[in-house]
Amino acid sequence: MANHGTIIRVSKISKSFGRERDAQIQVLKDIDLQVETGEFVSILGPTGCGKTTLLRILSGLESPDSGTIDIDSRADGSPSTVGFLFQQHALFPWMTVEKNILFGLHAAGYGKADARQRCSECLHLVGLPDCAHTYPYEISGGMQRRAALARTIAPRPDVILMDEPFSALDIATARLLYDEILDMRRRERITGIFVTHNIEEAVFLASRVIVMASSPGRFVADAPIDLPHPRDRLSEPFIGKMLQVRNYFEKGNL
Repeated sequence: MANHGTIIRVSKISKSFGRERDAQIQVLKDIDLQVETGEFVSILGPTGCGKTTLLRILSGLESPDSGTIDIDSRADGSPSTVGFLFQQHALFPWMTVEKNILFGLHAAGYGKADARQRCSECLHLVGLPDCAHTYPYEISGGMQRRAALARTIAPRPDVILMDEPFSALDIATARLLYDEILDMRRRERITGIFVTHNIEEAVFLASRVIVMASSPGRFVADAPIDLPHPRDRLSEPFIGKMLQVRNYFEKGNL
Protein backbone atom coordinates (compact mmCIF):
# COMPACT_ATOMS: atom_id res chain seq x y z
CA MET A 1 0.00 0.00 0.00
CA ALA A 2 1.01 3.61 -0.35
CA ASN A 3 2.86 5.48 2.35
CA HIS A 4 1.01 7.36 5.06
CA GLY A 5 0.40 11.02 4.27
CA THR A 6 -0.94 12.60 1.11
CA ILE A 7 -1.51 10.04 -1.65
CA ILE A 8 -3.37 12.17 -4.23
CA ARG A 9 -2.45 15.71 -5.26
CA VAL A 10 -4.49 17.52 -7.89
CA SER A 11 -3.59 21.05 -8.93
CA LYS A 12 -5.54 23.45 -11.17
CA ILE A 13 -7.35 20.79 -13.21
CA SER A 14 -9.58 22.24 -15.95
CA LYS A 15 -11.54 20.45 -18.66
CA SER A 16 -13.75 21.56 -21.54
CA PHE A 17 -15.71 19.60 -24.13
CA GLY A 18 -16.63 20.61 -27.69
CA ARG A 19 -14.86 20.47 -31.03
CA GLU A 20 -14.59 24.16 -31.74
CA ARG A 21 -13.13 26.65 -29.30
CA ASP A 22 -16.14 28.99 -29.55
CA ALA A 23 -18.55 26.12 -28.85
CA GLN A 24 -16.63 24.56 -25.98
CA ILE A 25 -18.32 24.07 -22.62
CA GLN A 26 -16.06 24.26 -19.57
CA VAL A 27 -16.90 21.31 -17.35
CA LEU A 28 -14.19 21.73 -14.68
CA LYS A 29 -12.29 24.83 -13.64
CA ASP A 30 -9.17 25.06 -11.44
CA ILE A 31 -9.82 21.94 -9.33
CA ASP A 32 -7.38 21.55 -6.43
CA LEU A 33 -7.56 18.42 -4.27
CA GLN A 34 -5.40 16.61 -1.76
CA VAL A 35 -6.41 13.25 -0.30
CA GLU A 36 -4.63 11.56 2.59
CA THR A 37 -3.96 7.82 2.68
CA GLY A 38 -6.96 6.10 4.29
CA GLU A 39 -9.34 9.02 3.79
CA PHE A 40 -12.80 8.42 2.35
CA VAL A 41 -13.80 11.58 0.51
CA SER A 42 -17.21 12.32 -0.97
CA ILE A 43 -17.59 14.79 -3.81
CA LEU A 44 -21.14 16.10 -3.60
CA GLY A 45 -22.75 18.07 -6.37
CA PRO A 46 -25.76 18.43 -8.66
CA THR A 47 -26.20 16.42 -11.85
CA GLY A 48 -23.98 17.76 -14.61
CA CYS A 49 -21.45 19.56 -12.42
CA GLY A 50 -18.51 17.45 -13.62
CA LYS A 51 -18.21 14.89 -10.82
CA THR A 52 -17.92 11.90 -13.15
CA THR A 53 -15.51 13.74 -15.44
CA LEU A 54 -13.27 14.43 -12.46
CA LEU A 55 -13.27 10.74 -11.48
CA ARG A 56 -12.46 9.75 -15.05
CA ILE A 57 -9.52 12.14 -15.04
CA LEU A 58 -8.27 10.76 -11.72
CA SER A 59 -8.50 7.22 -13.11
CA GLY A 60 -6.69 8.11 -16.33
CA LEU A 61 -9.72 7.48 -18.56
CA GLU A 62 -9.82 11.19 -19.48
CA SER A 63 -7.04 13.76 -19.81
CA PRO A 64 -7.36 17.29 -18.39
CA ASP A 65 -6.86 20.32 -20.60
CA SER A 66 -4.56 21.79 -17.96
CA GLY A 67 -3.33 21.08 -14.45
CA THR A 68 -1.47 18.20 -12.84
CA ILE A 69 -2.31 14.94 -11.05
CA ASP A 70 0.13 13.11 -8.80
CA ILE A 71 -0.64 9.80 -7.09
CA ASP A 72 2.13 8.69 -4.75
CA SER A 73 3.95 5.42 -5.27
CA ARG A 74 3.81 2.55 -2.80
CA ALA A 75 6.40 2.16 -0.07
CA ASP A 76 8.38 -0.24 -2.28
CA GLY A 77 8.50 2.29 -5.12
CA SER A 78 5.95 0.54 -7.36
CA PRO A 79 3.07 2.62 -8.77
CA SER A 80 -0.10 2.88 -6.71
CA THR A 81 -3.10 1.19 -8.25
CA VAL A 82 -6.57 2.67 -8.77
CA GLY A 83 -9.88 0.76 -8.89
CA PHE A 84 -13.02 2.24 -10.48
CA LEU A 85 -16.56 1.24 -9.49
CA PHE A 86 -18.73 2.56 -12.33
CA GLN A 87 -22.29 3.84 -11.96
CA GLN A 88 -23.40 0.84 -14.02
CA HIS A 89 -21.94 -2.33 -12.54
CA ALA A 90 -20.34 -3.40 -15.88
CA LEU A 91 -20.13 -7.09 -14.94
CA PHE A 92 -19.48 -9.42 -17.87
CA PRO A 93 -22.87 -11.12 -18.37
CA TRP A 94 -21.36 -14.26 -19.89
CA MET A 95 -19.19 -14.89 -16.81
CA THR A 96 -20.22 -16.10 -13.38
CA VAL A 97 -19.71 -13.79 -10.42
CA GLU A 98 -16.58 -15.75 -9.47
CA LYS A 99 -15.12 -15.53 -12.98
CA ASN A 100 -15.83 -11.78 -13.10
CA ILE A 101 -13.72 -11.34 -9.99
CA LEU A 102 -11.01 -13.77 -11.11
CA PHE A 103 -10.71 -11.92 -14.43
CA GLY A 104 -9.53 -8.77 -12.66
CA LEU A 105 -7.22 -10.72 -10.36
CA HIS A 106 -5.53 -12.55 -13.21
CA ALA A 107 -5.11 -9.25 -15.07
CA ALA A 108 -3.40 -7.88 -11.94
CA GLY A 109 -0.92 -10.76 -11.97
CA TYR A 110 -2.37 -13.09 -9.33
CA GLY A 111 -1.62 -16.79 -9.73
CA LYS A 112 -4.50 -19.27 -9.87
CA ALA A 113 -4.40 -20.36 -6.22
CA ASP A 114 -3.93 -16.86 -4.81
CA ALA A 115 -6.65 -15.50 -7.09
CA ARG A 116 -9.17 -18.09 -5.92
CA GLN A 117 -8.36 -17.44 -2.28
CA ARG A 118 -8.67 -13.67 -2.71
CA CYS A 119 -11.91 -14.12 -4.68
CA SER A 120 -13.39 -16.15 -1.83
CA GLU A 121 -12.31 -13.50 0.70
CA CYS A 122 -14.00 -10.73 -1.28
CA LEU A 123 -17.22 -12.68 -1.81
CA HIS A 124 -17.46 -13.16 1.95
CA LEU A 125 -16.60 -9.50 2.53
CA VAL A 126 -19.56 -8.32 0.42
CA GLY A 127 -21.93 -11.00 1.68
CA LEU A 128 -22.07 -13.16 -1.47
CA PRO A 129 -20.30 -16.41 -0.49
CA ASP A 130 -23.08 -18.51 -2.07
CA CYS A 131 -23.22 -16.62 -5.38
CA ALA A 132 -19.84 -17.56 -6.86
CA HIS A 133 -21.31 -19.73 -9.61
CA THR A 134 -24.33 -17.60 -10.49
CA TYR A 135 -24.51 -15.28 -13.49
CA PRO A 136 -25.23 -11.55 -13.09
CA TYR A 137 -28.73 -11.88 -14.60
CA GLU A 138 -29.62 -14.49 -11.97
CA ILE A 139 -29.14 -12.14 -9.00
CA SER A 140 -30.77 -8.88 -7.90
CA GLY A 141 -29.51 -5.39 -8.71
CA GLY A 142 -28.21 -4.95 -5.18
CA MET A 143 -26.33 -8.25 -5.37
CA GLN A 144 -24.88 -7.27 -8.75
CA ARG A 145 -23.61 -4.07 -7.13
CA ARG A 146 -21.99 -6.14 -4.36
CA ALA A 147 -20.36 -8.36 -6.96
CA ALA A 148 -19.03 -5.32 -8.81
CA LEU A 149 -17.65 -3.96 -5.53
CA ALA A 150 -15.93 -7.30 -4.85
CA ARG A 151 -14.37 -7.25 -8.32
CA THR A 152 -13.13 -3.69 -7.79
CA ILE A 153 -11.49 -4.28 -4.42
CA ALA A 154 -10.16 -7.77 -5.13
CA PRO A 155 -6.75 -6.70 -6.57
CA ARG A 156 -6.24 -4.53 -3.45
CA PRO A 157 -6.09 -1.13 -5.15
CA ASP A 158 -4.52 1.70 -3.19
CA VAL A 159 -7.32 4.05 -4.27
CA ILE A 160 -10.90 3.21 -5.16
CA LEU A 161 -13.05 5.63 -7.17
CA MET A 162 -16.83 5.21 -7.04
CA ASP A 163 -19.25 6.92 -9.40
CA GLU A 164 -22.66 7.22 -7.67
CA PRO A 165 -22.54 3.49 -6.85
CA PHE A 166 -25.90 3.43 -5.03
CA SER A 167 -27.99 5.74 -7.22
CA ALA A 168 -30.01 2.98 -8.91
CA LEU A 169 -30.81 1.14 -5.66
CA ASP A 170 -33.75 1.40 -3.28
CA ILE A 171 -33.04 2.98 0.11
CA ALA A 172 -33.03 -0.30 2.07
CA THR A 173 -30.58 -1.99 -0.33
CA ALA A 174 -28.38 1.11 -0.48
CA ARG A 175 -28.14 1.23 3.31
CA LEU A 176 -27.10 -2.41 3.45
CA LEU A 177 -24.34 -1.58 0.99
CA TYR A 178 -23.28 1.42 3.09
CA ASP A 179 -22.51 -1.05 5.87
CA GLU A 180 -20.53 -3.22 3.44
CA ILE A 181 -18.49 -0.20 2.35
CA LEU A 182 -17.74 0.77 5.95
CA ASP A 183 -16.71 -2.80 6.75
CA MET A 184 -14.52 -2.84 3.63
CA ARG A 185 -12.84 0.40 4.70
CA ARG A 186 -12.06 -1.06 8.10
CA ARG A 187 -10.65 -4.34 6.75
CA GLU A 188 -8.99 -3.23 3.52
CA ARG A 189 -7.78 0.24 4.58
CA ILE A 190 -8.54 1.65 1.15
CA THR A 191 -8.39 5.31 0.26
CA GLY A 192 -11.67 6.19 -1.42
CA ILE A 193 -13.28 8.97 -3.44
CA PHE A 194 -16.94 8.66 -4.31
CA VAL A 195 -19.29 11.06 -6.03
CA THR A 196 -22.94 11.49 -5.14
CA HIS A 197 -25.77 14.00 -5.08
CA ASN A 198 -27.18 12.44 -1.88
CA ILE A 199 -26.29 14.55 1.18
CA GLU A 200 -27.22 11.91 3.77
CA GLU A 201 -25.16 9.29 1.95
CA ALA A 202 -22.14 11.59 1.82
CA VAL A 203 -22.29 12.48 5.51
CA PHE A 204 -22.90 8.87 6.57
CA LEU A 205 -19.94 7.40 4.68
CA ALA A 206 -17.28 10.08 4.25
CA SER A 207 -14.53 11.46 6.40
CA ARG A 208 -14.72 14.63 4.27
CA VAL A 209 -17.39 16.07 1.99
CA ILE A 210 -16.32 18.35 -0.85
CA VAL A 211 -19.19 20.35 -2.34
CA MET A 212 -19.19 21.18 -6.05
CA ALA A 213 -21.07 23.82 -8.00
CA SER A 214 -21.71 23.71 -11.74
CA SER A 215 -21.22 25.87 -14.85
CA PRO A 216 -18.29 25.42 -14.61
CA GLY A 217 -17.67 22.59 -12.14
CA ARG A 218 -15.67 23.88 -9.19
CA PHE A 219 -15.21 23.23 -5.48
CA VAL A 220 -17.11 25.60 -3.17
CA ALA A 221 -16.70 23.92 0.26
CA ASP A 222 -14.64 21.27 2.02
CA ALA A 223 -16.30 19.96 5.20
CA PRO A 224 -14.65 17.43 7.54
CA ILE A 225 -17.09 14.86 8.92
CA ASP A 226 -15.58 14.25 12.35
CA LEU A 227 -18.25 11.85 13.61
CA PRO A 228 -17.34 8.42 15.02
CA HIS A 229 -18.61 5.21 13.46
CA PRO A 230 -21.18 3.77 13.63
CA ARG A 231 -23.05 6.97 12.77
CA ASP A 232 -26.61 7.49 13.98
CA ARG A 233 -28.64 9.24 11.29
CA LEU A 234 -31.12 10.52 13.91
CA SER A 235 -28.54 11.97 16.29
CA GLU A 236 -28.16 15.73 16.72
CA PRO A 237 -24.49 15.74 15.61
CA PHE A 238 -25.33 13.84 12.41
CA ILE A 239 -28.30 16.07 11.59
CA GLY A 240 -26.15 19.13 12.35
CA LYS A 241 -23.52 17.97 9.85
CA MET A 242 -26.19 17.30 7.25
CA LEU A 243 -27.59 20.80 7.66
CA GLN A 244 -24.09 22.30 7.43
CA VAL A 245 -23.36 20.42 4.19
CA ARG A 246 -26.81 21.24 2.78
CA ASN A 247 -26.15 24.92 3.46
CA TYR A 248 -22.86 24.74 1.55
CA PHE A 249 -24.60 22.88 -1.27
CA GLU A 250 -27.48 25.33 -1.58
CA LYS A 251 -25.28 28.44 -1.37
CA GLY A 252 -22.88 27.07 -3.95
CA ASN A 253 -25.63 26.16 -6.42
CA LEU A 254 -27.90 29.20 -6.29
